[in-house]
Amino acid sequence: MKNTIKELHQAAQYLAAAGISFLDKQADDSHTNVGWNSNKNRMETHVFGAQNQLAINLNSGNIEWLKNGAVSSEASINSNSHNEIVHWIKEQAKENKISNSISYNFHYKLPYDDMINDYQFSLSTEKLKKIAKELSKAQNAFEQFLENEKLDSPIRIWPHHFDLGIYAKLETENTFMGAGIAIPDTLVDDFYFYASGYKNGAAIVTKTFEEMEVGNWRTDWNGATIAATNLDDKTALTFLTEAKNKFDQ
Repeated sequence: MKNTIKELHQAAQYLAAAGISFLDKQADDSHTNVGWNSNKNRMETHVFGAQNQLAINLNSGNIEWLKNGAVSSEASINSNSHNEIVHWIKEQAKENKISNSISYNFHYKLPYDDMINDYQFSLSTEKLKKIAKELSKAQNAFEQFLENEKLDSPIRIWPHHFDLGIYAKLETENTFMGAGIAIPDTLVDDFYFYASGYKNGAAIVTKTFEEMEVGNWRTDWNGATIAATNLDDKTALTFLTEAKNKFDQ
């Protein structure tokens, strides 16, 4: 699974590159982030040009060019080298009258070796579908949480850390909550939900907080985590709500 997560993280950089190349730069870097479409099991860029988007479909393992939300062209990620995928994106942009050419250059570095032109992906569609299940679970939990708590935030995947998350202003003055689902790392060796709070621009210290009903307040990081595998929607929502109530006081 870890190799598939790594390769999907790398493949998602094609979408980030499209955001950097085809969209106006935003101060918060939000032009690079992508959305998760639970109905189609795919990651999608913001719309650019005349209703164009670039997407990666986790059902098929294909990279897709979307026009008005529908697939107008697609290419297998596994069957093409890195250089061939970049060339395919350039050709799609040209055909759709996008004046800028795709530029595969980033202002951040991933924790992997640099991509080489003849790199060949080996994405497992079976494992991609498992990842899609975790992303859809998180998307549903965040949508329900934002609605229940009357909070406002986009739900986006950030290509650098590869987490699907939210960032919302709470009722308490100058207080914000960040939350998301992250890929396995040194905090949790599993997909996991996290939540952190910020007040007056500083992280809210959580190591002295009392035990949570679900999940754990961290002592090695200011926030809470809970493993996502086998986590049901209700428990995920409970975790987010409990964290929010603690920060918002």
